[in-house]
Amino acid sequence: MVIPNAADIPLHATRFAGRFRARYPQVSDRRIILFLSRLDGKKGLDILLPAFAKTRRQYPSSTLVIAGSGNAAFVSHMQQQAARLGIASDIVWAGFLSGDEKWAALLDADIFVLPSYSESFGVAAVEAMACGLPVIVSDQVAIHREIAGARAGLVVPCGTEELAQALTSLLADGRLRNEMGASGYQLARAKFSPEAAWSHLVTLYQHIVNVPSKAIEQAVA
Repeated sequence: MVIPNAADIPLHATRFAGRFRARYPQVSDRRIILFLSRLDGKKGLDILLPAFAKTRRQYPSSTLVIAGSGNAAFVSHMQQQAARLGIASDIVWAGFLSGDEKWAALLDADIFVLPSYSESFGVAAVEAMACGLPVIVSDQVAIHREIAGARAGLVVPCGTEELAQALTSLLADGRLRNEMGASGYQLARAKFSPEAAWSHLVTLYQHIVNVPSKAIEQAVA
């Protein structure tokens, strides 16, 4: 039996809504696309920045929030790339966020994006879904099948054009964002919450206790 990782999902996170936009008045009335992860080459920022540049031309009221920390040289390189693309003024580099600040950013965002080249699970995507956010992930994020199956977001290959199309699709359709956000909320609570993990563990233990010892010996052999 495979039991999914349990993500820390606060029961009353909604109390943080509005706090992030209040902290950054420049995004108070804009659509927020949120990237929240470690800043590293494998996370797909080199795809996200040009994809956002394309999206920004069509939706000038959108802004990209990049939350996370990483190697200073890498971060500087990404910021230089943003400047070359002409989107530096449309990006908020929020730094590493944890605790209340992280939940505030998730609750105030409109779309969550994680275009990683490799992701063994996707905790931040689960946390985003738990906050009712529609998500866009690459097909290299391990839980992309669950996201697609639940219609909790859009799954794309690691490519600029495909990511830009997904971003514009969600920005263009508020109803779709709401529907996917609601589906993601249900998926996160039903499959990736601590309660779901405990339930799976109890079921597994009960099964083991009830299996005859001879059957266990045969399975091991």
